[in-house]
Amino acid sequence: LELYLNYPHMKSYFNLLVILLSSLLFSTGLYSQSGCPGCVLDIQCPANLPGGGICDTTLTPAMANHYYDEDVSFYMPAYVVDPNTGYTVRLNTITITGISGLPVGLGWQTNASGSQYQPAGGDTLGCIKFCGTPITPGTYNITVFITAEVTALNTPIGDVDETSYQFYNSSITVLPDTAGGVGSFTFTPQVNASCDPLTLTFEATVDGDPDPTRWFWNFGNGNTASGKQGGMQTFSNPGTYPVVLTTKIYLHVIREVIVTDVWDNWSGDIEELTTLQNPDLYFVIPDLGLQSNTAPSGTSAVWTNRNDTLPPGTTSFQLEVWDEDNGPPLGSPDDYLGTATINVHAGTFSWSAGNGTYGQITIDTVVGTVIRDTLPVTIFEHPAPAVIQSPYDTTCIGDTFYLTIASTPHVIRWIHDTLEVPNATDTFLKVYQSGTYMVVLTDSNGCQSVSAPRPIIVANYPPTPTFTIQGNILTAQLSNFDIQWYYDSLPIPGANSVTLVADSPGIYQLEYTNRWGCSKISQPYFHTPVGINSYSYHDIITVFPNPARDVLHIRFNNPLPSGFTLS
Repeated sequence: LELYLNYPHMKSYFNLLVILLSSLLFSTGLYSQSGCPGCVLDIQCPANLPGGGICDTTLTPAMANHYYDEDVSFYMPAYVVDPNTGYTVRLNTITITGISGLPVGLGWQTNASGSQYQPAGGDTLGCIKFCGTPITPGTYNITVFITAEVTALNTPIGDVDETSYQFYNSSITVLPDTAGGVGSFTFTPQVNASCDPLTLTFEATVDGDPDPTRWFWNFGNGNTASGKQGGMQTFSNPGTYPVVLTTKIYLHVIREVIVTDVWDNWSGDIEELTTLQNPDLYFVIPDLGLQSNTAPSGTSAVWTNRNDTLPPGTTSFQLEVWDEDNGPPLGSPDDYLGTATINVHAGTFSWSAGNGTYGQITIDTVVGTVIRDTLPVTIFEHPAPAVIQSPYDTTCIGDTFYLTIASTPHVIRWIHDTLEVPNATDTFLKVYQSGTYMVVLTDSNGCQSVSAPRPIIVANYPPTPTFTIQGNILTAQLSNFDIQWYYDSLPIPGANSVTLVADSPGIYQLEYTNRWGCSKISQPYFHTPVGINSYSYHDIITVFPNPARDVLHIRFNNPLPSGFTLS
């Protein structure tokens, strides 16, 4: 009896062994579900850690919405000596049966089939690959479930095998995404900022199936939706619309287990003999590393107010029913009373372990993971269009003529007949050619505005005027322009005809002006009148014909005044 009572030291050491392994595997603070094959072993690990341990205790931080991939190796010797009893303990198998509370998006996988290590008398060198894309930053509480098989060798009662179900807690911190991205939904097209109205189609990418999942959309434009498909949404007016998706993944929780009756495949121990051989019932869920407390003696039992959370993705698990007999020397090994397969769904339903062992179980749901992603959709306002100013709309080729706009902080581009004017980025533009001019303004968001078109005519000058001279008559060579005659550099009022009688000595010039106001003036010409002045005395004398040749008639209509001379 004394030796048997010393046996708990062996069990305590076994627990330390499991704790050691769990700390080796999970002290790094990064966990997730399966799906990361191909980890690489660190073959130097045994030499560096002859007593066992993890080869690399530091992993680079994970960041939300960024892919992560890293390997870690661990080493476990096959045999260890219990310092309390001196017994040699052989590590037979250690199995990682499940993990709950994992951040969505990360994955892990060991290099052992089923994550079960079987040293079989040899040392164990294993590794785990961590990979995936965590979605939501935060700190996550994680529970690791482990089943281990060990043997204490050569004890006073022989080799003793023991199975233990353990769970260990840890945590993980996922850093925020410095790029401000979202990982729980997609949108098409991949544009969330525009100068023009946007129509986007949204769809959630995170689904906890087979665990219940609900999605709650708020698009910031007055519309909401529920469901994985957010649908098509339009954002029209300038402003920022926070599109928020809240994803809730629910976990299944065991609230109550009832054993209604058990079959009689149980044997009496000293304790049972004194209680009319009523079994001492307890249940085990290996997948959770869970063993319940022992119920009061009887063939039925109720375990209420439980909060046993199933790992994400659990669709079924095994529920084992046992009779505790306390083991030798006063008792016998625990009696196995049957196993029921529980298909996971919310509600209260019956189960049967066969051979007359049956009962009920109540499974509830609780929110396990809440992911809240926000995407700002921004519609920028276009800059106010520029107003092109000029004193007039026509100019003459070679003249200095500018178009201008008001000062602006935006990038300026001048357009001439749909083509960009090279290097024209100022608030003014010197015009050389006819055409239609516009100004494009571009603000810091890339939004543009286009001014109203401004047509400008750059006209050619008329040819240099020339005129002929016959006697005192000056005659312009062209007549399809506006004409202005000048005398001594001053315009002659009303002298706008093709011909001009130049009856005064001085400098004469001719100016042509086209319909666009472009003018050109002739070279100055100094003119001296020829012949005599003409006088009209029709009441006294008539001379004819005029012109005359050979014969000239002079008729006196009235008596001549005295002293009159005709030459």
